[in-house]
Amino acid sequence: MKDMPVSYHRILMRLEKKEQRLLRRRSLSLLNAPMEKLHTRVPHSVRMNLERAFEKAFSLLLQPQIVI
Repeated sequence: MKDMPVSYHRILMRLEKKEQRLLRRRSLSLLNAPMEKLHTRVPHSVRMNLERAFEKAFSLLLQPQIVI
């Protein structure tokens, strides 16, 4: 996060606060049971590969574009 511009860092911090508020809501707790089932059925290595793929995709999308 050190190489991120300050404005991106502020946006990220705001989004993290919003995420925490949403996670505290009771309505989202209804989703926990199905998610637990998915976590037990999907192998750890597959989950890790999917997480890395999403991370890479979002980092590519959010990179500043250089226009020549």
